[in-house]
Amino acid sequence: MPDTERPTADSARPAVRISGVHKSYRLGTGSVPALRGVDLNIDPGGITAIMGPSGSGKSTLLHLLAGLDRPDEGTIEVDGRCVSSLSERDLTLFRRRNMGIIFQQFNLLPALDATDNVGLPGMLDGMPEARVRARSLELLHELGLGSRSHHRPDALSGGEQQRVAIARALFFEPRVLLADEPTGNLDSESGARLWEVVERVIARHGSTVVVVTHEPLVAARCRHIHVLRDGIVAGSFEANGLDASDLALRAAGILRSAQ
Repeated sequence: MPDTERPTADSARPAVRISGVHKSYRLGTGSVPALRGVDLNIDPGGITAIMGPSGSGKSTLLHLLAGLDRPDEGTIEVDGRCVSSLSERDLTLFRRRNMGIIFQQFNLLPALDATDNVGLPGMLDGMPEARVRARSLELLHELGLGSRSHHRPDALSGGEQQRVAIARALFFEPRVLLADEPTGNLDSESGARLWEVVERVIARHGSTVVVVTHEPLVAARCRHIHVLRDGIVAGSFEANGLDASDLALRAAGILRSAQ
């Protein structure tokens, strides 16, 4: 793994701690609340799902966790660092070195091949080119894409592009991996292969994965489920082997009781 400055791991500490977080957005002359006092701890290791209907605030929460936006009130700690109070420069460095982000749209640069797309975090961090390339190829081979390393995104399938995006997110072996509807643009077969990759990543790297999703099939692969409604945490439960149908019923019950 590349040498970086990062906090010391503490298994007793939540991987993510969210305390009293509020966020509103301007709309004309008024404002619309997206989050209304979210309190949430996410334990280290495994996969945690944040579920909720459209407009519940789940994507806003993920953007705040990633440091792509700032809360109006409250604090957000990731791996022991209060990301909501870091300067823009420190936040950029912390995000690059300690958090991996997987977007639904992949966000690969079309002019770069798979190796260079994976190596972007290292290049931005000023690592020597040879080390960046070696690390990129290592990750591509790990994710079954060694033979596709010279291909640009338009020559890759949707599932292959998503695996390149995962490899890029893993460049610095982040302790926290954030995923925004990661199977939203994949067919069911590619989505199933993606989850096999994610589970291998957890086993090998010990990452904590936080997934924003509205799909019960995705949430059924997670360990903890937190359900958002109207900008607050309406309830939480353990998946405990629930299938997608039972999980959907459990989440729907939480949403009904929060009305």
